[in-house]
Amino acid sequence: MNYLKWILRLYLLACVSISLAVSCSPVEFNRDTRNCGGVGSEACEVNPQSGVISFDYGITVPEAAVDVLFVVDTSTSMTQEHAKMVDKFDRFISRISGLNWRIGVTTMDVSNDPTYYEEGQVTNPKSYYGSSTYAYLENYQDGNLIPAYNGTSYLDESQSSNVSELQSLFESMISVDGKEYNGKNYYSTGDERGLFTASIAISKHKNSFLRDHAHLAMVFLSDEDVRGQGLDIPYEKKQLTEKDLPSYLSSTVSSELGGTKSVSVYPIIVESSSNSVDRLNDDYNGNCLNQQKSSGDPDAYEGLLYEDLMEFFPGGTASLCASNYSTLLTQIGENIEHNVRATEELPCTPLVDADKGLTFEVYNLPEGTTYSLSGKTVTFDPVLISGQNVGFRFSCIDL
Repeated sequence: MNYLKWILRLYLLACVSISLAVSCSPVEFNRDTRNCGGVGSEACEVNPQSGVISFDYGITVPEAAVDVLFVVDTSTSMTQEHAKMVDKFDRFISRISGLNWRIGVTTMDVSNDPTYYEEGQVTNPKSYYGSSTYAYLENYQDGNLIPAYNGTSYLDESQSSNVSELQSLFESMISVDGKEYNGKNYYSTGDERGLFTASIAISKHKNSFLRDHAHLAMVFLSDEDVRGQGLDIPYEKKQLTEKDLPSYLSSTVSSELGGTKSVSVYPIIVESSSNSVDRLNDDYNGNCLNQQKSSGDPDAYEGLLYEDLMEFFPGGTASLCASNYSTLLTQIGENIEHNVRATEELPCTPLVDADKGLTFEVYNLPEGTTYSLSGKTVTFDPVLISGQNVGFRFSCIDL
């Protein structure tokens, strides 16, 4: 938290606790509290003197549902990893089988549509690679969901009775590089922009594939960092824009899906040696980068920007170099199930200071259920059951 914001917070806390005989000057806030951060216009009140927002509202625990978006590097260097994902896809389905699930796939490619592509900042992929032989198809780019061979744009639980068929459908969605389409072979542009295409996908599919009540889990699969950062290959390393940063994806989630949307992320990447990264397990492979390069992948690099996602969302990274993806996909499935069933996102981070009368309360909890608060995430133990009612009472400064 920067210095000025910290001073403002201290000032506001003082205004909350000060004697009624003394008043603080009204504080002007540039924010919209009409819908109380997405929980309803009747859920909060704003103190005009201190600017503190007081919340008191209840929820009915919804059906346990998850929308899983796979954001995939479809370049040919990823062929082996695609195969490992498909081979153990049944383990992932097994772990989320108790949820109402949907699975969609999008690529990391952005077209030269000026809506998405910053013309003049970097090499236009069509002009670099040429368009006479290769098909850079917008239906395979710009956050669009890749259709399976049967035409469906996403998989769901209604298809789960036939796991082998699910694997075949998933394979047709994840392995598109080099496949023929309308007389041309489709190829990845080689300019992987996974964080930006995830943002585009959220904006495009918020009223279709993505459901209001469902947890959103994003799985990223790539052997290099965003736009080739860290590489010494001029045509591979591209200029980053604001839209390629984790902060932009976080703001997109908030603006498009609401501040209380439950989200988790799972980058499957070449992990760095940083000790501050949230990993799904302690099986860090320090030789992964060398393995990738020695196997004929000179563009491989650590996914540092994908690791930075962990500053904004729960979840965890996993190693692209895992010997097989059975454990990896099982752990992702377990983590998703936990986030779906055990957590509730608040519209803001509660202020807790008992000396100033600032408390956080969960009421109507089932007997024997406990909770913990971390940031704006409430975790319940044991998990709440669909249809149960619980309430929250707390105060915040920022929405």
